[in-house]
Amino acid sequence: MGICASSYPANKKEHVCFWGGAKLGRPLIYGHRGGSKNYPENSLEAFIDARENGADGCEMDVFLTTDEQVVVFHDDTTERLVDGPSHKLIESSWAGCIENLKFKKTLKYDRETLNFDKNYSIALLKDVFKWFKGKESKAGLPFVLNVELKPCAPSIHLSPVGRHVANLIREYGMEKQVTLVGFDPLKLHQAVKTYPGIHVGWQYDDMETTKLGTANVWYHDDDGVLGDQTQFTRDKPGLLRFLMEGAVLDRAIGATIVDLEDTVCDDNTIQHFHDRGFGVGCFTIFPTDLSSCSRHPPDDDAGAYEDGKNIIRQIMKRKVNWIETDSVKNSHRAMTELAAEFAAEAQVVPPAASATAAPAAH
Repeated sequence: MGICASSYPANKKEHVCFWGGAKLGRPLIYGHRGGSKNYPENSLEAFIDARENGADGCEMDVFLTTDEQVVVFHDDTTERLVDGPSHKLIESSWAGCIENLKFKKTLKYDRETLNFDKNYSIALLKDVFKWFKGKESKAGLPFVLNVELKPCAPSIHLSPVGRHVANLIREYGMEKQVTLVGFDPLKLHQAVKTYPGIHVGWQYDDMETTKLGTANVWYHDDDGVLGDQTQFTRDKPGLLRFLMEGAVLDRAIGATIVDLEDTVCDDNTIQHFHDRGFGVGCFTIFPTDLSSCSRHPPDDDAGAYEDGKNIIRQIMKRKVNWIETDSVKNSHRAMTELAAEFAAEAQVVPPAASATAAPAAH
């Protein structure tokens, strides 16, 4: 694949992740790893199913194999998701190895077990691009593919995955449908260097990856009042959050978007990024895989739904551009209910204050 010298203009008007929420009056809904209960995570079938069930896009994870193929897969190894001997993605070839593997028919998660009708194949990113090229969501907007560059740990040696994904975006003309995110700025920098102007963003979570800790107090707002965590704290997480909100490193690598675990946001984090022109996403709502969640939702279905709805309430009030969710259905339900609640609240707000009550996304 030859490298073209041309660049793609990183214009917010060009990409739906910036303006789609405002058009719909709610954040865009991305299926996390596809967000499907009917097909294995990160399978092409899961992405197709998410679109058919009303998702505005999908989040997916990719690795570069030893024979330079970009494979759609979440874990560093195949052990959890595939039957047979375990293979490390970055040490394996697509040809003769990964291409022959299939997802397990049964995947067990913390609180549920998913059963599928057959063993589905692992996909290459280029095949996902081919299928979704020019596709729209049911809402009539370009269907977004939010691609996370793996593995998470920063590595110069492994950074070429950014270059390969950027070249695929150019080759298949996916500039207006794809965004790139990751925990490794080196991979993101490779992508922007290869194809200047595509939309990339750093990810921040509350686990060991960024050591931000948990700032979020939204879950305790029983009276409906937004939490107040606007003051700088002098501990390590407070300093890191201060640096995060400044977006200095993000801008240094050419980032135009940011992907935040909702728990790392204090009361003005999202506004800080919006003030600097960033598109903002939050993950993961209604989580299925709790292994990377520092805070778990209630065990019962009703409690888990209300918990996720409360997070979405705060997300909508703060005008987040998109969410990543393991339940597209529940996310749509929550946003529909919240839109009605916001409208009802607006009816009792004094006219002078009503302009601030609208929850529409940027």
